[in-house]
Amino acid sequence: MQQQAQVGQGPLWQAVPQDFVFPKPKFEATVTKLGKKQHERHLVITDKHILLFKDKSKHVHKLLPLDFTTRFEIFRDAPVLKANASQKKSTPNTPHSNRVDIVKPEDVQTLGDILHIRLQSEKTEKYWDFTGDQEILKTFRKYFGQKINQMGFHHMFKVFKKIGKGNFASVYLAERIEDGQQMAIKAFSKSAVYAEENGKEGLINEITIMRELDHPNIMKLYEVYETQNSLYMGLELLQGGQLYEIMKKKVILTNKQIQAIMKGLLDGLAHMHSKNIMHRDLKLENILFKEQNDINSVVIADFGLATFVNLPVYLYCRCGTPGFVAPEVINITDMSTTYDSVCDIYSLGLVFHILLTGKPGFPGRSYNTIVQQNKEAKINFKSPVFDVVPPPAFELLKHMLEASPKKRITANDALKYEFIALCEKTVNVSQDDDGNIGDIDDKPGLNVRIQQINEQAAKFDMLRINQLTNSPIKSPVMQATNRMKEVQNKDQQMIMRTPVITGRTVACEESPNMNQFVSPSVQFKKLQQNQQEAPTGNVLLKYTQKPQQQQQTNNEDEKKDQTNIAKSVKAALSKHV
Repeated sequence: MQQQAQVGQGPLWQAVPQDFVFPKPKFEATVTKLGKKQHERHLVITDKHILLFKDKSKHVHKLLPLDFTTRFEIFRDAPVLKANASQKKSTPNTPHSNRVDIVKPEDVQTLGDILHIRLQSEKTEKYWDFTGDQEILKTFRKYFGQKINQMGFHHMFKVFKKIGKGNFASVYLAERIEDGQQMAIKAFSKSAVYAEENGKEGLINEITIMRELDHPNIMKLYEVYETQNSLYMGLELLQGGQLYEIMKKKVILTNKQIQAIMKGLLDGLAHMHSKNIMHRDLKLENILFKEQNDINSVVIADFGLATFVNLPVYLYCRCGTPGFVAPEVINITDMSTTYDSVCDIYSLGLVFHILLTGKPGFPGRSYNTIVQQNKEAKINFKSPVFDVVPPPAFELLKHMLEASPKKRITANDALKYEFIALCEKTVNVSQDDDGNIGDIDDKPGLNVRIQQINEQAAKFDMLRINQLTNSPIKSPVMQATNRMKEVQNKDQQMIMRTPVITGRTVACEESPNMNQFVSPSVQFKKLQQNQQEAPTGNVLLKYTQKPQQQQQTNNEDEKKDQTNIAKSVKAALSKHV
């Protein structure tokens, strides 16, 4: 306890390492440091740090890492309230009761101007307040929001209703008062997360990765908000449902729709891989759409198993969902093995297989059978199911499902294949009322080839419809992969999801009532209280401890290894942040 008190009194700003190389700045401005004495200071934001200069010289005085330990808070002038707003404070008798900017969110018409910004860290009680011109403060607020957690949440958002719930998280439809941006807010208790094995490491990993990504075909993380007991992830609101739901209903997609889906997913993967990030859990459930009935709005979601490629050791090594895992991953026996991002191409190839044929690449009905088929990675490309697949698509599929990662194509290479490269042009031709393709491209013969592809696509669309609707051989029942039972055989086990952050949430529609919004930490405490009062049936067992039988069978050496891996990953991640 004494050591924690000493840490809490330490400095906020850190000394500059001797080997520090001044990186390219993203934004810089001169601000006024607030305190007993006001001083002008120059702040520079880079990818990984906030740099503090005493003046505009080239000498960096101190720095603050842009990592999970650093936070910021916005202090504003009083907001403009609605005409019918109540005058009663929303936070009476609390540390915030004297702040003019904290009122009931539903009473706010517009937020007040930013007065100052506070930088702080979980490592110390000290903080650093600064102010400046309004536009400068807004720009700092924008960049900080992309990189570090923001303190406060309840007075920043209007929460409308709960739209999802799970073991560890609740998801709410909410609107950021600042700009009216609607988000899906995933809220969970810190104590619940941190009680899980590798819970905090998994949380930091997922947030760090999502902050690196910014692409229309990747689910966006807007910001992360934090209170003393809870965390709130502001995620892009996706209302178009899962690709899994479309396939479950046996919807037969046209070639142009499949082209659009695959191009969007490959574009997203190419961006991800350019950042040295691999997803490692691409499957039908993790492919979503922003809008209903809009194939072009496809996005990649759920980054719970994602990792940086070049880490010395992965928090989860052999992971993913059997039936969608690259052979070089599912066959791993040494958990210190590393591999390349082309593993995602194989997973996407198996999704492509389902889109083209309506059947999974590994059609086993049990977990063990699917795992074994996935390990062998043998796809029978002479099967009659491929009779309905256009030759350009079939060629791409074979290269994506190449068992050897060294021979497998990359996302950028896949985008150059004819089936994908001509996607936009073929769509444009179909939308041209006059049928005029003369203005599409001036390359000799390309217009003729596009017309041929359109005609070929229509032909194979009819073949696919006939085969999938009239085939006497029924395709295997496609169960949601997150319901797949994991076996006790250690050699067959796969990490299929992280237990906390990406644990599945079930969609729900609950009555919107701002006054009844309960923070996740309060919900978790109520669950703990109910558990203490209940004589039997430990409902919190999955939150706080492992089942007794599992505890007895766990090997102590494995626990130590996992702890060491978590420490190594945490240290390696700090270099990326």
